[in-house]
Amino acid sequence: MSRIITDRCIGEVYALCQQVCPADCIHYVDVTPAGLPIVGQPTMVIDPDDCIDCGACEPECPVTAIVVNEDLDPAATTWNRQLAPLNRGNRPPVIRPRSDPPRR
Repeated sequence: MSRIITDRCIGEVYALCQQVCPADCIHYVDVTPAGLPIVGQPTMVIDPDDCIDCGACEPECPVTAIVVNEDLDPAATTWNRQLAPLNRGNRPPVIRPRSDPPRR
């Protein structure tokens, strides 16, 4: 099992999770494609094939968008699995400070 990022991250993107990931498996998606709960917004995704399930990312997320295993949100698991390989190597986003309140 691996951790995944849910739709709570869409449009938020603090990217603090990416900064602490020792497996470099968290990737920035600049614009979410059709089929996701919110289209056209940035988000982060975890590549479940590369995640080592260390848990370093989870406490870093100010909007609690990271869940502990794929079974908790099958839909998010599907789009994390689809989008992560397509967005590997994207430029990192601007890091939002934890003190910046959620936008939605």
